[in-house]
Amino acid sequence: MIDDMEDSYKLLKGTFGDHDALQSLSHVLALENSAAEVKCEKVKAIYNGLKSAKHKYGQGYELPSLGALALLDAPVDEIIDIICSADDYLKKHGRGIHHIKEKLARNEVERELDRLGELGVLEIFHGDGFQGIEDVDGFWYVDT
Repeated sequence: MIDDMEDSYKLLKGTFGDHDALQSLSHVLALENSAAEVKCEKVKAIYNGLKSAKHKYGQGYELPSLGALALLDAPVDEIIDIICSADDYLKKHGRGIHHIKEKLARNEVERELDRLGELGVLEIFHGDGFQGIEDVDGFWYVDT
């Protein structure tokens, strides 16, 4: 898992500038067990697709939610279309994509953490100061 995080970070380092957000993105991507190259290419494709469609997507705190979207079992074009449609709708009502990004990410990450918790994967990790993830009353906490 840690190797996957490091691989994803290195692959995306030249694409996104905020190192803290990039580190969080690489952690989200590590939740899914496939090649880092594949996941990173999907992240880039979604980001670039949104940019081409003139739907700005930030490179800061938003990045981990982009990772959660990339983990969806859906084609990139479909993910982009859904986000753009939601963004257009929300803009008509005084809100934009920034409002839904956190909600999408939170829901996807919670689902994935629940799945991993059921598998017993989230017991305790050792390495790089990371000690574990704990579910307390429906909220996930990371102990470092």
